[in-house]
Amino acid sequence: MFEAALLIIFLRDYNGNVISGKAYSYASGSSAQPTLAANHFFEYGTKKNPLFFGNEGFVAGGETSVGPNNCIKLTTVSVTPPSDTIIITFNYSYNSGNYPASAVATTSYQGTLTTTNGTFFTNKPYPNIYKAVK
Repeated sequence: MFEAALLIIFLRDYNGNVISGKAYSYASGSSAQPTLAANHFFEYGTKKNPLFFGNEGFVAGGETSVGPNNCIKLTTVSVTPPSDTIIITFNYSYNSGNYPASAVATTSYQGTLTTTNGTFFTNKPYPNIYKAVK
C-alpha cells in the first residue's frame, strides 16, 4: 500500500516559473490531515534556464529546473520546530548564446555561508550537463 509522506503545492508566474511553494508532511501511519512543514519562495532573472525540464524537473533536477528562467534566489522557511530559514542565491556568468557558462551558489543557514561553484558545458537547452565543483 502506498503511503504519502510529503505533499508540495507550487504557484507559478505567467512565465511558468515556480514563485512559491508550501511543503506539507504527513504523520506516518496516521489518517490525519497533512501539516505545513515549510514555505518556499523563488526569485528569477530574465535569462534562459538551460536546465529547464518542465514538471519533470521536480524529479530530475529539483525546483530550480522547472521554470524557463534562471532561479536567482531560493528562500525556505521551516514552519515546524525548530524554525529555520535557508537562503540560496545564484550568480551566473553568461556565454554568447545567452545561457549560463558558470554559476556560484551561496547558501546561508544558521549564520554559516557555503559557496558552490558550477560550470555549464553547453549553450543549448536540455539535455544539459552541469558539473558542480566545490
